[in-house]
Amino acid sequence: MKKIFINTVIIAALLVAADLMVGLVAKKLITNLPDSTILESDIVQSMQNKQADILILGSSKAKHSFVPQLFTDSLHLSAYNAGCDGHDVIYASLVLESWLERCQPKIVVLGLWNSMLDGSWRANSVNDCKTLYGINQPYTQWVDTKEPLTTRIKMTSNIYRFNSSMVWLMKSYRNGDQHSDGYSPLFEVPKKMTDTPFEGFKPDEVEVAQLKHIIALCREKGIKLYMALAPDHEIDAAMRRWVADFCKSEGVWFRDYTFEKSVYPEITNFSDAGHLSDKGAQIFTRIFISDMQKQ
Repeated sequence: MKKIFINTVIIAALLVAADLMVGLVAKKLITNLPDSTILESDIVQSMQNKQADILILGSSKAKHSFVPQLFTDSLHLSAYNAGCDGHDVIYASLVLESWLERCQPKIVVLGLWNSMLDGSWRANSVNDCKTLYGINQPYTQWVDTKEPLTTRIKMTSNIYRFNSSMVWLMKSYRNGDQHSDGYSPLFEVPKKMTDTPFEGFKPDEVEVAQLKHIIALCREKGIKLYMALAPDHEIDAAMRRWVADFCKSEGVWFRDYTFEKSVYPEITNFSDAGHLSDKGAQIFTRIFISDMQKQ
């Protein structure tokens, strides 16, 4: 019995030591992470490092729709596109809070889509940022106050948080230092395109609360907020109506460009049904900036 106890203590000590070592190495790598186009690296850059006068938020639709260089050319302000594939309003809110800890953008552009608002992407915002627990204050506070106890307990383990991170960390160090402005252009163009309708949209109350939080933060800090739906062949009529009504009730600048005639339905302006090609993004961004300047 005594031998079993001693062995158990030794194993426990080794696990604790391994956990501490994993955390020490991984945190060091993340703290000095070079810029790259890898999703996880992009999240770290958006949450921890980037600064600009114009912050663009949203999902992959925003990532492939708003060209930062065109904002800089027209408005003479630096711009960064922090749009992230498969991530919701909660993530956008955490990015904004993280930015406000190190700088204050003059303008925030928020591109919206139904999955950002209906709660279906909520888990991504927790899981994909877990390497930043204990490093990034807004994310850590979100997990500690909003997530279930089981999640909070798991987050205390470095091995849990970093168990799948070493591969992308190594890739980031091997392919990094690209000094990206966040925009990810798409050049493939489909041979044919048809509209894809979506039905049954229901906004999630947590996502809506975070959307209101973004609005409140921008007002509190004197940041100009612009919200939009980019040109699209993925059509959600209920979501479009809800966002328009919401922005009107909140007094927020909003434009619905779903059927923007300079972009839609020309096939060469799209890379797939839900994302603009680089050609389409260039056209759309210029239109968007022009509308901003008319305010």
